[in-house]
Amino acid sequence: MLAVASTATLADAVARAARVAPTKGAGFDKAAGVLIEGYPDKLVIRATDLSSTYRQEVAADVTGYERVGWSWRLPSALLAGILMGLPMSPGSSVTLDDSGLTAEVKIQCDAAKSRLRLIMGDFPVWSTFNPDPLVHVSDFGQR
Repeated sequence: MLAVASTATLADAVARAARVAPTKGAGFDKAAGVLIEGYPDKLVIRATDLSSTYRQEVAADVTGYERVGWSWRLPSALLAGILMGLPMSPGSSVTLDDSGLTAEVKIQCDAAKSRLRLIMGDFPVWSTFNPDPLVHVSDFGQR
């Protein structure tokens, strides 16, 4: 799998997700790390501490796997630190590469290169927010 995204956009999304991801306790045992799901035209960044959740879609060019919905679960603090240290110049892009032979993801942006091991295990599942059952109230802000 190979994903190419804007460095600043991906770094911002992962930094926000890392704030939600647990660092200790029971939540850490069940939901440690950040989950990155890949789709043909986007990456979905997700994190949870079992009481609150975070989800953001980032535009990306994703190639390599024909199946839809593959995912990487990576250590949140390490990933956020690596991405925030990359060059954030306009037009800068970061490449996330998983050769499939090892349980690691290679991160590359210009001359900077790093590797992170995947976190194995199940990540908590939750559905996306559905606004359909909400009621529209006119002039709500003025009431």
